[in-house]
Amino acid sequence: MIITMINKDLVEINDSNINSEEIRYLYEKGDKIHIIKLNFEQPEKYANQIIDKFPKTKRFIIEDKNKSVSYWNNFFKEYENSTGVWKKFYVENIPNQDFVRFFKRHNKIFLNMDNLSTEANQLVQSEIYSILFMIEIIQGSKEFMKKNIKILNEWRGNFVIN
Repeated sequence: MIITMINKDLVEINDSNINSEEIRYLYEKGDKIHIIKLNFEQPEKYANQIIDKFPKTKRFIIEDKNKSVSYWNNFFKEYENSTGVWKKFYVENIPNQDFVRFFKRHNKIFLNMDNLSTEANQLVQSEIYSILFMIEIIQGSKEFMKKNIKILNEWRGNFVIN
C-alpha cells in the first residue's frame, strides 16, 4: 500500500480553483503531482490547459457523472495518439450510486468510501480483500485503514486518507 496525501500527492482541480494561487504555485514549482482529480462542469474548456500545466502527472481521477467518462476517455486516447505520452484515468464513484453497476461499468476505479451508501460500505468492509484487488486507489478514513492494515499492506494500490 502507498499512502497518498490529499493536497500533496493528490490534488483536486475544479472550476473554482483552476486559476487560484495554490494551483498556480503547484505548476510553477514544477513538482510532480502523482494524481490529479479533475472535476469540471465543462471539461473541454480546461483539459488541454491542465495537461500542459502538469506534464509530469500521469494519473487522473474523474467523477462518474454526466458524459464526463466518455469525454475524458476520448481526450486521453487522442492525447496519447498525438503525443505518444500515456496518461491514465480512474473513475470515482459518486454519492449513493449503485455500487454493483458502477463496478460492472468501469475497470479503472477510484473507490471513495465517503460516497458509498450504508449497504455498499458494509459490503466493502466484508469483502475488502476481493474488492482491493479490483481497484488501484481507495479513499477512506484512518480508522478503516487501521482496521484493515494487514490486507492493505499486501495490496499494491494507493490509499488516500480523508
